Amino acid sequence: MKLIPGNAQHIGSRQQQQDAFGFSNLSNEAFRKHGGMLAVVADGMGGMAHGEVAARAALRSFLDSYEAKTETESIPDALLRSLHAANAAVYQQALTMGAAEDMGTTLVAVALRENQMFWISVGDSGIFLYRGGEFTQANASHVFAADLDEKAGQGMISREDALAHPEREALTSFLGMERLALIDRSLRPFLLCENDVVLLATDGLFKTLSFAGMAEAMHGDAQLLGEALVNRALAVEKPFQDNITVVAICAEAERPSLAAAEGARTSGAGPAGGRPRSWMALMLLTAALVIVGGYIYYMFSYDPGSRQPSGAARQSAQPTREGPALDPAAVPPVQRQPGQSPVTPPAAGRESAPAPEGKDAIEPPAGKPRHEEQGR
Repeated sequence: MKLIPGNAQHIGSRQQQQDAFGFSNLSNEAFRKHGGMLAVVADGMGGMAHGEVAARAALRSFLDSYEAKTETESIPDALLRSLHAANAAVYQQALTMGAAEDMGTTLVAVALRENQMFWISVGDSGIFLYRGGEFTQANASHVFAADLDEKAGQGMISREDALAHPEREALTSFLGMERLALIDRSLRPFLLCENDVVLLATDGLFKTLSFAGMAEAMHGDAQLLGEALVNRALAVEKPFQDNITVVAICAEAERPSLAAAEGARTSGAGPAGGRPRSWMALMLLTAALVIVGGYIYYMFSYDPGSRQPSGAARQSAQPTREGPALDPAAVPPVQRQPGQSPVTPPAAGRESAPAPEGKDAIEPPAGKPRHEEQGR
């Protein structure tokens, strides 16, 4: 399977670009055999200090740590190790700048090897799979809304109170904490199919566009659809539009090169090595034998007196096949109800780190909420 990356980014209506993204070294074929293609997106928290510094520090540390992966280390282990290294880098940077636990960033990362996808995330940036015209979010968002909705489902608070809570969008986990509260990651690979698109995006995209609005831009190659998604979000003209970052990776089938195809057509030996060099020569030889045989038959077997004239030429009936022609491709399409996800990542393959002991799940998290008018 061939993986084609693309990316697009815009500052929105903010004063600073606090998003950061990057890829592993795509030209290192030896590394890609065991480490795959790595893509990372970080979203610095504008409601806290130095969001752009946090995002760049996390990105740089994560990429450097992952590229230290060995062939014997599994991809999930390498992703987890790199995430902790990125968190330590942001936390240390915050200590240096006198902003301990007041400086943070989200981070999402995917590693794609052949048709396998692994991911890891902290915060509320998104990892999405686009398949068959529909989106599915692979990772869980670490926002206080998840706690509120759970309490509402248990009847501890009303649904209305959960939706109206002022801290609903506050992050419950982010890089820059002394100890990470929550980590979402895949332990087993998620298998990709031909024409799948994997998207990594900051919330400036998917909090502006619905899945239906995003799907309208999913045309063309990875670079074109990434740019189309950003342009479509900007066209909404949302007040205080956040930074927008999109990384797209399209999964395509491997196709043989033209040179390989020409070589297959002109090569002399087949799989067994003993077939004729050309089927055309075989056809010409067969035709020549038929002509020679007919001439010999005519010279030695033709008797003019044995042929009797016929009053009417006989008409030979051609065998026919009754009934409609079969069309093996005429299979009715699968019907899907609106809103039904095309695929759901396996729950058993996900792990979340527990929250710190003594945390009251209904109390607002320590992190500041995300307000649209803030600098994030």
